[in-house]
Amino acid sequence: MTGLRERKKADRERRIIEAAADQFRTVGYEETKIETIARAAGVSVGTVYNYFENKSDLLLTLVTLHDRFVEREIEELICNPPANLVDGVCGVFFAMTSHSLNHLGKENWRNLFGLSILQRQTVLGKRFATFNDRLRTRVIRMLNVLQEQGVLKGGCDTEKLGGILFRIETMHYIELASRERMTFAEYQAAVRADMDFVLKPYAAG
Repeated sequence: MTGLRERKKADRERRIIEAAADQFRTVGYEETKIETIARAAGVSVGTVYNYFENKSDLLLTLVTLHDRFVEREIEELICNPPANLVDGVCGVFFAMTSHSLNHLGKENWRNLFGLSILQRQTVLGKRFATFNDRLRTRVIRMLNVLQEQGVLKGGCDTEKLGGILFRIETMHYIELASRERMTFAEYQAAVRADMDFVLKPYAAG
């Protein structure tokens, strides 16, 4: 019986998450109502709140799930990196950005950025900070691998460099999310140009 209850609980949670994702993509974060999510998931409003604290919590949960989807792709890239320093770093950033845009869209990311600032000290803000830390860590790991392979100069502080690169990319991603007409290709070109400029002194050979 315990196993059956757990399966039913997991199924309700899955339905709520899927309904929320559909609503966020269709009408956007601001227009999405918990009542609509509950109706689409076939549960009561109270049940939604049993699983999630609020709408913000649901949005961040979707971001976390997105991170799991892209994790394997990034791990494969780090384990088999390109021979070019800029390509390796940009590969990590572009994999995350491509999936995140397809998964949630620009409007929802704009809301998430705003919520992460307004609720910086809350559970939501701290969870979003952890999400960002994982991306920064992946960039640092890529730099470490490229350094081991002689693509990045030895003696370079990869943790400090990775943090700088992460902050640069974050500025470009915020711009991409903020400008509705800005394309993914334009974002890629801007990020690559900055990475090429910053990383040029660190490229081996």
